[in-house]
Amino acid sequence: MQTKRSIQLLGLLALAVSLTPSLSAQMNYPGQPPQRPVPTTKCESQNNQRNYCAADTRGGVTLARQLSQAQCIQGRSWGFDARGIWVQAGCRAEFQVKAYNGMPNWGNPGQGHRPPTPGGPNWGNSGACFYKEINFGGEYFCMKRGETNANLPPGYNDRISAIKVFGGARVTVYNDSNYGGRRGTVQRDVANLKNWRTADDPSRTWNDRISSIQVQ
Repeated sequence: MQTKRSIQLLGLLALAVSLTPSLSAQMNYPGQPPQRPVPTTKCESQNNQRNYCAADTRGGVTLARQLSQAQCIQGRSWGFDARGIWVQAGCRAEFQVKAYNGMPNWGNPGQGHRPPTPGGPNWGNSGACFYKEINFGGEYFCMKRGETNANLPPGYNDRISAIKVFGGARVTVYNDSNYGGRRGTVQRDVANLKNWRTADDPSRTWNDRISSIQVQ
C-alpha cells in the first residue's frame, strides 16, 4: 500500500515538473511588463506588379513569413525604404517592422526607386544618407544636420560606399570610431567613394573606410 501511494506521489510530482515551463512562460511576474506578440505587416504583390505598403521602416524590416509560392528575396522581390515596404514579382508575405531607435536604417528600394529626401518635422530637409553600395544603392541609414555618430550602426562600419547630402549639410567622416584617425569633409553627393581620395594619402580612398560621422 505504501509503495502504491509512493508511486502515485511520484507521478503527480513528475506531472507538476512537466507543466512548470509552460506555466512559467504564460505568467507575468510582478514588475515585469506583459509579453505581447510582435506585430507584423502583410504586403502582397498583385499580378506581379510592385506594391507599396505603408509602414514606419526607419528601424528596419525583416521577412517574418512567406505566403506566396513565388520567392520573396530581399532586394529583388521585396525591400523597404522611406516610403514603406515594397513587394513585386508575386511576393506575398508578412513582415516584422522593427522599432525605430532614433536612426533611420532603410533597405534597398530597388532599381529606379530611390528614397525621397529625408523629411518630417525634425529634419528640416537637411542631412545626409550613407549607402553600402555605389550609386546610392543597397541598405542605407540617414542622419539629420546636427547629429553625430561615434560608432556606426551594426553592419555599416567600413562598409559605406556612397553619400547623398541634402539641404546644404556638411558631412565630416572619420577613418576610426570616436572621430579618430584621418578625416574628410564633403558638402556634395559622392556616388562612389572610390573617387574620393584621402587628403593625406592620395593612394587611399574613403570607400569602405568610414567608422564615425558628424553632420553639420
